[in-house]
Amino acid sequence: MRGAEYAALEALGIGFRHSSLLRAVQKVGALHLRAAVKDPRLRRALTPDHTLGCKRLLLSNTYYPALTRPNVTVHSTAVGAVDGSGVTGADGSTADVDTIILGTGFHILDMPIAGRVFDADGVSLDDHWKGSPEAYLGTTVTGFPNAFILLGPHLGTGHSSAYTILEAQLAYLTGAVRHFRSAGWTSMDVRPEVQAAFGAEVQQALPATVYNAGGCSSYYLDANGLNSFSWPWSTGRLRRRLARFDPEAYDVA
Repeated sequence: MRGAEYAALEALGIGFRHSSLLRAVQKVGALHLRAAVKDPRLRRALTPDHTLGCKRLLLSNTYYPALTRPNVTVHSTAVGAVDGSGVTGADGSTADVDTIILGTGFHILDMPIAGRVFDADGVSLDDHWKGSPEAYLGTTVTGFPNAFILLGPHLGTGHSSAYTILEAQLAYLTGAVRHFRSAGWTSMDVRPEVQAAFGAEVQQALPATVYNAGGCSSYYLDANGLNSFSWPWSTGRLRRRLARFDPEAYDVA
């Protein structure tokens, strides 16, 4: 079952790399929305203005039915102000509420750990990155020897599981530790040119993906407007790339 689900989502991932394919999938989504939501005004409010996959996909069988209940009103607007129990939308609409839940997405690029890890000169990882995280294979950072990051920059996908990424990274990490111990190293630090080449390779591939070309502003984009999150290829390629530890990419002592 896991293999079948992985294969289906990986097939969808082809569209993430060729966004024109996802526009065809969008038509299926629009038909589903029409069948689930009869009110044309509500349908318009629930129809995204960007290409499918530009933002993280959500899978739910209960979302549309919940919004069509008679005791639910959808205000498709930003919040303009909150005054006591009253909320005023940017479009002037108002609502009295008991509870406000801020579903604003995830902090996936400004990692809290980055402000707590320092190089030999006392400069934090956060200050090195300056809002745009970089790491070789999303795992090691030049200037920070013997340090490994899990779920690091440029490894995220919009269609597959984080466990796939973690398993690939852990295979790389354990390979590194085995090599480190057998070679008798005391320090390993990814070479700056290797990290820079990987970052350039990723950024060259990203513009063709739906993450960058889908016409939305998502949490895939960092504080500088750069996509520091996404892996622009298949997860199969990710697993193959991380399957073997490459000691030649590191300065060692």
